Amino acid sequence: MHATDPGEAVLLAATLGRLPEQLVVYAVEASGTGFGVYLPPEVDAAADLVAEQVTAEARAVTQADGTKVPERPPPGRGPLG
Repeated sequence: MHATDPGEAVLLAATLGRLPEQLVVYAVEASGTGFGVYLPPEVDAAADLVAEQVTAEARAVTQADGTKVPERPPPGRGPLG
C-alpha cells in the first residue's frame, strides 16, 4: 500500500460496510525508497516469505469450505516475475 495509511484503509472499509469479520495484515518494510527495477535481496526474501505465509493461511481457511487455492507460480513465472 504505497503512500496509504493502513489504518485509513481499514477505517474506509468499515465505513463502507466492507470490513470482514477477521482481518489479517502482512507487510514488508521497505529498505529504501529509491527508484529501480529490482527489489533489494532482503526485501525480495521477505516478500517470498510473506507470500508463503499468505498462501498457507489461505489454504487453512479455505480447506474448511472446500474451496481450492491455486498453487503459487514458480519464481519468474507469475504476473510480476
